[in-house]
Amino acid sequence: MCALLLLLSCVLPRAATAADAAGSDFRAEVSEVQLEMVATDAVGRPIPNLTATDLKVLEDGSPVHNFGLNSTRDVPLLATLIYDTSESNQKSWRKMQEPVIHFARSTIGKQDHLWIAAFDSKLQFNREIQTPEQIPAALNARRGTFNATAFNDALVQALRDFPSPSMAPRRGAMIVFSDGEDNYSIHSFEDVVSAAQRAKVSVYTVHRATNLKWQDGELILHTIAVRTGGRDFSFHNLHELEADLNTIAEELRSGYVLYYPARPSRMGNELRRINVHPSHASNMRIQVQNAYYVPSTEP
Repeated sequence: MCALLLLLSCVLPRAATAADAAGSDFRAEVSEVQLEMVATDAVGRPIPNLTATDLKVLEDGSPVHNFGLNSTRDVPLLATLIYDTSESNQKSWRKMQEPVIHFARSTIGKQDHLWIAAFDSKLQFNREIQTPEQIPAALNARRGTFNATAFNDALVQALRDFPSPSMAPRRGAMIVFSDGEDNYSIHSFEDVVSAAQRAKVSVYTVHRATNLKWQDGELILHTIAVRTGGRDFSFHNLHELEADLNTIAEELRSGYVLYYPARPSRMGNELRRINVHPSHASNMRIQVQNAYYVPSTEP
């Protein structure tokens, strides 16, 4: 079955006016919705020459007509690589670092931007990488003395720090290395999903398969990935990890942008549901960020 990854890339604000002097009501308009897409065949290879006739798009259950489709192969990639320094991840993370370093160096080009972040009971740091030589040190953070893990809080903060969507096309992604367990966050995983949808970022999650489970980490990782238009990966050994990272790199570099005029919103900050289906009977499997927010513009 083909895998089609769709990431909602950006929603562009056009205008807003106050309905009265007090500003109690205003109208936010959006000129265009853009959805970044990656189409793959049954063995994960990118599908070339996809056309708009291959897809059916629904917004809040209503068909979207007259949408266009263009390649995004050459658009800049903005990516955050964030990893968990908790005790349950430290041993496997040390073994993972070499494949992750290779992934980062081979995936990020001159026009792209990479941030590396680490977390334990809080977001320890989130810094932009200027040269490939900075990557190994940034992937070698140690856990603090306070033994707690704030998975949700860290991801929400890193997503809020993500560059705001602009009119220029770009590919936004976050690659998370964690088991998804959390015992300290104020935020929920629903807040992580909402933050990713607002930032127009697809979340890829990667974790080592284990039988040691005390919460619903695997389910949470899967849910965040699927609802933000990303994918979740579970590996048993370094060979599987390398294959998973190659798949992520290929998806980040292959795709299209699907775009269409957006309906205006009366209030702004409105959540709209997105569904994309094959237009003809086929084996195509579609993954899509399932919602986007119409920007709220102050009067």
